Amino acid sequence: MFHKIIVLFFVVFGLNSIYAQKNFTLYNLKGTPQAFYVNPSFTPKSKLYLSIPTGFINVGATNSGFSFNELFVKRDDDSLAINTQGVVEGLKKNNFFSIESQLEVFGLGFKLNDMYLNFSVSNKFQMNITYPKDLMQFALEGNGKSFIGERASFDGLGVNLNSYMEYAFGASKEFGEKLNLGARVKFISGIANVNTKKTEIGLYTDPESFALTLDGEAEIQSANSLYYLDSTANLDQKNIIDNSLKFANKGMGFDFGATYKLNDKISLNASIIDLGFISWQTNVSNYKTDKINFLFEGLNINELVNDSTADPATRFEDTLTKIFNYEVNDEKYRTSLNTKIYLGANYQLTKQLNAGALLFNEFIKGRYRAGFSLSMNMSLRSWLATSLNYTIYNGSFSNIGFGLSIKGGPVQFFVMSDNILSLIKPFDARNVHLCGGLSLSINSKNKKKKDEKIESLKKQIK
Repeated sequence: MFHKIIVLFFVVFGLNSIYAQKNFTLYNLKGTPQAFYVNPSFTPKSKLYLSIPTGFINVGATNSGFSFNELFVKRDDDSLAINTQGVVEGLKKNNFFSIESQLEVFGLGFKLNDMYLNFSVSNKFQMNITYPKDLMQFALEGNGKSFIGERASFDGLGVNLNSYMEYAFGASKEFGEKLNLGARVKFISGIANVNTKKTEIGLYTDPESFALTLDGEAEIQSANSLYYLDSTANLDQKNIIDNSLKFANKGMGFDFGATYKLNDKISLNASIIDLGFISWQTNVSNYKTDKINFLFEGLNINELVNDSTADPATRFEDTLTKIFNYEVNDEKYRTSLNTKIYLGANYQLTKQLNAGALLFNEFIKGRYRAGFSLSMNMSLRSWLATSLNYTIYNGSFSNIGFGLSIKGGPVQFFVMSDNILSLIKPFDARNVHLCGGLSLSINSKNKKKKDEKIESLKKQIK
């Protein structure tokens, strides 16, 4: 079992460095029905909308440390070489990369009196991997340069993976002419989880003998994931699907949003998304190592070659098992959702054009991440809306976002990206994002006439 965990660890950490975007473009493309995913107070213009499978798809990726072209440089013969010094100098003490996706299975929204109600079913997947600078530096340089007589700290190294089904009910309501409030309650059925609760691991290189001393401890929780690496477990993989539909791993979340019209020109908005938890109870396997303190002085090649009692691979695995002695338990545990906070403001330049500013905040495992976006947003009647933005996020200053929403008859199509440059030059990008979908949207027959009457009354009053 242990070697399977080791293999899984290196497979996961060998993935391309990526992390999810946060839909800065969707936030300002308010004509899109699913804009309530980032702020529940955003009310669709349509009287009714219906979204079928693939009606809303959102995928994103980013690396806070480097892009592909920052990791590799071309030699004179056009071959690639690792840019060790450049990468190391650009890393922070703790770095991260992740993947995030959301697939809407079903969505429905409609106006009822002075409220707008919505319901959605979505599948969500999130993977966040945190890696310290010393780990990358050790991997690129080895222990014979910067770490002689020093401890390479791998503290904070971890994987946090979350997959679940979300069933959400929401409502928004206008209070007077200035304030609009919205909220969503989400019932969650967990599918799989890996939660790195603690890692304090280091490697010290002796300046004279070059012997390595490994120290530290680690604790990892898992549900419906690492359990399936155990060859002695009574496996029934069908349970994963059944558990996701039967709420075997129960959770709950809340979204809150508000929009306030300060005057005819300025509006303020804010939202808190994914405030909640999941309790993991099925196929739980939690691993906790003993305190590690192991001195490695090198391999005796002659001993390995001449000893026929055991092959080198088996002996190496036995050694690893002794070093990483661990306990396993099946205790239930709880994880928090990745809470996000949006703070925005818009200034109406003309009837169709407004400028926006947006501050994004996210909390993952007690770590704070932020982003800032400036946008220009245009809405032409009820059939066309666009948004163009510039975003600073994850230490990257080259994110140009663009979104387009088109409505023809009852069909509304939208596509957007928080970094369209990544679609043109993916190897130069730290952030990659794409979102799109198709839904049926029905406007009120009297809405256009009603809007014309309101405009006419305003002109008469003036």
